[in-house]
Amino acid sequence: MKPNPTRSALLVIDMENGFVHPEGGHWIRFAQSMVPNCVRAVELARAKGIPVFFVKRLYRADGSDVELTRYPGWVAGGRACRPASTGPNSAQAPEGLRPQPGDYTIIKPRWSAFFQTELDLILRRLDVRTVILTGTTTPNCIRTTCYDAIALEYNTVVLTDCCSSHTEEIQRVNLEDMARAGAILMDSASFADYGPGTVEDLSAAISLATALRENGIRAQLHCEEKKFKQKIAYADKLGIPYVIFLGEDEISSGVVACKDMATGEQTKLEPAATVYRIKAGLAEREKGTVIQE
Repeated sequence: MKPNPTRSALLVIDMENGFVHPEGGHWIRFAQSMVPNCVRAVELARAKGIPVFFVKRLYRADGSDVELTRYPGWVAGGRACRPASTGPNSAQAPEGLRPQPGDYTIIKPRWSAFFQTELDLILRRLDVRTVILTGTTTPNCIRTTCYDAIALEYNTVVLTDCCSSHTEEIQRVNLEDMARAGAILMDSASFADYGPGTVEDLSAAISLATALRENGIRAQLHCEEKKFKQKIAYADKLGIPYVIFLGEDEISSGVVACKDMATGEQTKLEPAATVYRIKAGLAEREKGTVIQE
């Protein structure tokens, strides 16, 4: 495997003639105009050592694997994206968006690139932490892939001028919704400067929060940009008994900083030891204490 210092992967979703060409059966109005941006993003990704995944639709000629909701439109549109098809209604990709040696091809049966595919398995094997989404269409396949990626605890980036919708309004509101769900929005010009520190990797924080919850300890993640004193004041206002700080120094050293809000004591321990300490401390405090929810 090639070095991938950003631990990222670029997904190019459904950029095939049936969706991109004006004569395609599932033509998306702005898809063709986004092709140059997508080509540039693919070229940049390859240059940066970021693996490229071409995620495609292929429908059997008899339509037996077409979504029930899409089937009438698929028939009316000339049965697009069939295996070995050619021309404007085919599964062929535009020039510049075709796999090269070292790229990956994923055939997806439904909207999301993760649904019933091997994508998650391969990404984890490649030690990928961030997925970068491009392609069409924004409210369907980009959005469902975005939400599945977030649910699977990947950092998720959407290249806003490398994905497309039928209208500018649909594009805008769907991008805003994905951002509210935790996606990072970036354009292709910014992607030119994309590097190892561009996207904050939350995997360590998510893993620690998961370990706390598995031990019956409620945990909240707060990743917003606030000063240290503001975060402490916020925790104190809510009556949170312990605050854990997990920055670059802690991640690199393999320890986490934990502050006991009652005593002011602050320790630096390995994550597993921190979980044990918090669990023991909470148990001790609960002896003879009435907990008000």
